[in-house]
Amino acid sequence: MNTRFWLYLLAAIIISGLGSYLSWVKTSQAGELAAIERQAAETRLATMDSYLAKQTDGRKMISLAKKVEKSAPELVEPIVLKAYELLPNSRDAALLASHYRPELKDKVKELDPLYSQ
Repeated sequence: MNTRFWLYLLAAIIISGLGSYLSWVKTSQAGELAAIERQAAETRLATMDSYLAKQTDGRKMISLAKKVEKSAPELVEPIVLKAYELLPNSRDAALLASHYRPELKDKVKELDPLYSQ
């Protein structure tokens, strides 16, 4: 009986040690993965900023914002604000930009009298 107790105790200690180690590995890998994703997002944003600086077609920016919305939501705001900068009298650009700049809500109502929200 005494031998069985020590065997079970040793097995419990080994299993809890392995569980702790695997938990630590999983947490550290998740942290590394988050850091890599954050760095990739910063790189995409920097690349997008240089791309947006060269653009002169607001319609193209609106189309790009709609395409990128699902895959990279952090890129949508700069694209939409650049589209509004290029087309300040466009209803679509004002409507999209009003989500990021609340002061444009009145501009949307001015450009589209039927808009209500």
